[in-house]
Amino acid sequence: GMSRGLHKASLRVWDVNNNYTVSDVHFIVRSDYHTGMNTDGYITSTQNPASTTTSLITYFPQNASEPGMVVYEVYDTRGRVVYKQSVNVDASARSSMLQWNLCGNDGQPLPDGLYFYRAVVNTADGRYETDAQKIIISR
Repeated sequence: GMSRGLHKASLRVWDVNNNYTVSDVHFIVRSDYHTGMNTDGYITSTQNPASTTTSLITYFPQNASEPGMVVYEVYDTRGRVVYKQSVNVDASARSSMLQWNLCGNDGQPLPDGLYFYRAVVNTADGRYETDAQKIIISR
């Protein structure tokens, strides 16, 4: 695995005329997260591609003790959080659902395109992140 701390990933892409651009993504590796819930825990969406709304559903892993809050996050292709919402869940719950209207944190509809979504589940024994999934908005 990666060492804890701040990291940078650089991506260089070329077009058909051999022109290129470079984009950097900075991220932090933390030790208090369990990455990628075990195979019993995952996130999915009800409509993909989505045109007006979708539901994001997180299924908790069997070993997750007392889930208390799920934080849903949607990222654009540049890695920016464009939508974030917390949902409180009952300690005995095995899943959580969030109805999402495809708007950003500012309440405005997000442009058509590719996005990534994931959930962070806070439990009595730590935090679990789902693997990120892709969603396409196409109106």
